[in-house]
Amino acid sequence: MEINWIFNNSESEAATKGLIDREFSIRTMLSKLILNDPYLGNCDDLDSFSFNFHLETGKITVSKKTPEPYYTKIKRVLKMHPLIYDDGLGDLKVG
Repeated sequence: MEINWIFNNSESEAATKGLIDREFSIRTMLSKLILNDPYLGNCDDLDSFSFNFHLETGKITVSKKTPEPYYTKIKRVLKMHPLIYDDGLGDLKVG
Protein backbone atom coordinates (compact mmCIF):
# COMPACT_ATOMS: atom_id res chain seq x y z
CA MET A 1 0.00 0.00 0.00
CA GLU A 2 1.23 3.44 -0.88
CA ILE A 3 0.15 6.66 0.84
CA ASN A 4 1.27 9.85 -0.88
CA TRP A 5 1.51 13.03 1.19
CA ILE A 6 0.02 15.99 -0.67
CA PHE A 7 0.99 19.37 0.81
CA ASN A 8 2.27 22.83 -0.05
CA ASN A 9 3.98 24.03 3.13
CA SER A 10 6.99 22.63 4.91
CA GLU A 11 6.11 21.17 8.28
CA SER A 12 8.05 21.46 11.53
CA GLU A 13 9.67 18.35 12.96
CA ALA A 14 7.01 18.09 15.67
CA ALA A 15 4.19 18.48 13.17
CA THR A 16 5.79 15.87 10.90
CA LYS A 17 5.92 13.39 13.81
CA GLY A 18 2.21 13.91 14.40
CA LEU A 19 1.48 13.39 10.71
CA ILE A 20 3.52 10.18 10.68
CA ASP A 21 1.47 8.92 13.63
CA ARG A 22 -1.74 9.88 11.85
CA GLU A 23 -0.63 8.12 8.65
CA PHE A 24 0.09 4.99 10.67
CA SER A 25 -3.46 5.08 12.07
CA ILE A 26 -4.91 5.65 8.62
CA ARG A 27 -2.75 2.89 7.10
CA THR A 28 -3.89 0.46 9.81
CA MET A 29 -7.56 1.33 9.27
CA LEU A 30 -7.29 1.07 5.48
CA SER A 31 -5.46 -2.27 5.71
CA LYS A 32 -8.20 -3.73 7.90
CA LEU A 33 -10.88 -2.49 5.53
CA ILE A 34 -9.16 -3.93 2.48
CA LEU A 35 -8.44 -7.28 4.09
CA ASN A 36 -11.86 -7.75 5.71
CA ASP A 37 -14.43 -6.15 3.44
CA PRO A 38 -16.39 -8.76 1.47
CA TYR A 39 -17.04 -6.25 -1.33
CA LEU A 40 -13.32 -6.27 -2.12
CA GLY A 41 -13.37 -10.05 -2.34
CA ASN A 42 -11.03 -10.53 0.62
CA CYS A 43 -8.18 -8.95 -1.32
CA ASP A 44 -4.82 -9.76 0.21
CA ASP A 45 -2.70 -7.71 -2.22
CA LEU A 46 -2.24 -4.39 -0.44
CA ASP A 47 0.39 -3.36 -3.01
CA SER A 48 -2.42 -2.72 -5.49
CA PHE A 49 -3.77 0.22 -3.48
CA SER A 50 -2.54 3.79 -3.50
CA PHE A 51 -3.99 6.70 -1.53
CA ASN A 52 -3.36 10.42 -1.26
CA PHE A 53 -3.23 12.00 2.21
CA HIS A 54 -3.92 15.73 1.83
CA LEU A 55 -2.17 17.13 4.89
CA GLU A 56 -3.76 20.55 4.87
CA THR A 57 -7.35 19.26 4.74
CA GLY A 58 -7.03 15.80 6.30
CA LYS A 59 -8.67 14.24 3.27
CA ILE A 60 -7.84 10.77 2.03
CA THR A 61 -8.40 10.16 -1.66
CA VAL A 62 -7.93 7.04 -3.70
CA SER A 63 -5.03 7.62 -6.07
CA LYS A 64 -5.50 7.07 -9.79
CA LYS A 65 -2.51 4.70 -9.46
CA THR A 66 -4.89 2.16 -7.92
CA PRO A 67 -5.89 -0.18 -10.76
CA GLU A 68 -9.46 -1.10 -11.62
CA PRO A 69 -11.54 -2.74 -10.33
CA TYR A 70 -9.92 -1.91 -6.97
CA TYR A 71 -10.13 1.85 -7.57
CA THR A 72 -13.92 1.85 -7.89
CA LYS A 73 -14.45 -0.77 -5.19
CA ILE A 74 -12.30 0.91 -2.52
CA LYS A 75 -14.02 4.26 -3.12
CA ARG A 76 -17.38 2.58 -2.46
CA VAL A 77 -16.08 0.83 0.65
CA LEU A 78 -14.60 4.03 2.08
CA LYS A 79 -17.87 5.90 1.59
CA MET A 80 -19.67 3.24 3.65
CA HIS A 81 -17.15 3.29 6.50
CA PRO A 82 -18.38 5.15 9.61
CA LEU A 83 -15.04 6.89 10.32
CA ILE A 84 -14.71 8.28 6.81
CA TYR A 85 -17.22 10.39 4.99
CA ASP A 86 -17.64 11.86 1.54
CA ASP A 87 -17.51 15.66 1.53
CA GLY A 88 -19.63 15.79 -1.63
CA LEU A 89 -16.67 16.68 -3.82
CA GLY A 90 -15.50 13.13 -4.39
CA ASP A 91 -12.91 13.33 -1.62
CA LEU A 92 -13.02 11.35 1.58
CA LYS A 93 -12.15 12.78 4.97
CA VAL A 94 -11.18 10.95 8.12
CA GLY A 95 -13.62 12.05 10.79
